[in-house]
Amino acid sequence: MIAREAALTFLTVLLLIVGGLWFADVLGWQPVLLLAVVIVALLFERRRYERRTGGQPGPEWELTGESWTDPNTGHIVRVWFDPETGDRREVRTEPPLH
Repeated sequence: MIAREAALTFLTVLLLIVGGLWFADVLGWQPVLLLAVVIVALLFERRRYERRTGGQPGPEWELTGESWTDPNTGHIVRVWFDPETGDRREVRTEPPLH
C-alpha cells in the first residue's frame, strides 16, 4: 500500500515535470500521454482490487469458512460467497476484546 502511494506520488511529480517540458516545447506529447495513462491505470487498479468489505450480506450469500484477523484493526474478517454471481465479500466482525 505504501509503495503504491509512493509510486503514485512519484509519477504525478514526474508528469508535472514532463508536462512543463512539453509546454516549453522541449519534449513531444507522447511522454505526457504515457505518464497520464500509467497514473490512470494505477488509480484504476487501486479501486478495482480494493478489498470488498461491508455489512452482512443477504440470505443468498454463503459463508465460505475462510477467516483471518486483520493485523491493522484486530477485526476478524470472514469471507462470504454469492453462488449466483460468483462474487466474494470480506466482512469484518467486531474486534476481539482485550
